Amino acid sequence: MDARRLLKRVESARHSKETLRSVGRDIGHELAFRNLPVIRELSAGLALQGGEALEPWLAGYRAALVDLLAACDAELSERERETDLERLVAERQHWAAVLRELAKGPSTPSELREAIGIQDSGQMSRLLAEVRAAGLAEVRVLERGDSRTRPHQLTLLGERIVEKLPAGQPDEEQLEAYRMASSVFARIICERHAEPAALAHAAQIALGGKSGVDPRAAAEALLKEATKAGVVLATDEGYQQPDYAVPSIVLSLLEKRDPSELWDSLTRGLTSEDTTFLVRASNETESAWKHFIVRRNVPRARVLDFGDMGSGFEPPLGRVVLVYDTRSLRAQDYSAHPESVRALEQYAVSRKCITTEPNLVPEGYEPFTVDLAGSIAGDDGGHHAH
Repeated sequence: MDARRLLKRVESARHSKETLRSVGRDIGHELAFRNLPVIRELSAGLALQGGEALEPWLAGYRAALVDLLAACDAELSERERETDLERLVAERQHWAAVLRELAKGPSTPSELREAIGIQDSGQMSRLLAEVRAAGLAEVRVLERGDSRTRPHQLTLLGERIVEKLPAGQPDEEQLEAYRMASSVFARIICERHAEPAALAHAAQIALGGKSGVDPRAAAEALLKEATKAGVVLATDEGYQQPDYAVPSIVLSLLEKRDPSELWDSLTRGLTSEDTTFLVRASNETESAWKHFIVRRNVPRARVLDFGDMGSGFEPPLGRVVLVYDTRSLRAQDYSAHPESVRALEQYAVSRKCITTEPNLVPEGYEPFTVDLAGSIAGDDGGHHAH
């Protein structure tokens, strides 16, 4: 409905309250479309209609409509302006970078120039003048100096615009860290096992020999965190890729028509009426283990999940046998809940870990070895990883 038609209805309905209410509802419906030109035309037209003497109730009604339209106009105008500014920030070079830096806190022009990578101080001054003119930033008035030296900060409008900016690209330091991590992990994945010196060399190549960064220390810090998360496994000689193939092998063994071979091998010499088997299963194998225990009708067996480890699971009475279906899962559990893992391991009379590398199981665990073809090699001796 156009503005002129609505204004005519208001003019013709000056003696009918019901008709005016109907016109008010139609104006309300028009506001939902947020058509700013129509709203402004209605507001101006109603203001002009109020020149002649009106009954008090009609004058109040029109005044309320004018106030409502004015408030809607102001709100939509501000939104329209913000939309235009968002488009402007995306188009203008360095504007978004300046706003992101100021979002971290007030900064001087020289600090902004260094952070953004602008060499010319004059270019920085012009850039800040444009951002200030747009109402996105302002100079801190309590600081001494002028706009060339005093810290700048975001305005309230600038804060709202910054919140709507798309995520920024990683800076050079972050890219260096990504390159180093990729090189180190690629070395481990390709060779399956790598010594610390070789990984430090890979980090040095990735970092490009830049001063101020010790490649060995950087690689050690990265690998320490990766070990805690179970992404890599630490051995006496270096670091190794986790046994990612094991869940698939365990899954294939559990889903066999008669998986007795797996269970008989795991429980050999351990079965008794008071023995409870606790299986810590990965996400890939948890459902298969539960189904297997039901199908096998094992009366004293339970599958533990991550929630059990976090809630301080209390072992049952009697003998407990603990089985981890991957060594990397044990590393993850120990990183997240070391006290729960230690308590459970101290309680267990036997600990087993399913693996393809029997010499790399956690300390205190017996390796239960499977191969990539899905065959069970049985319990093997060998050195354990610490």
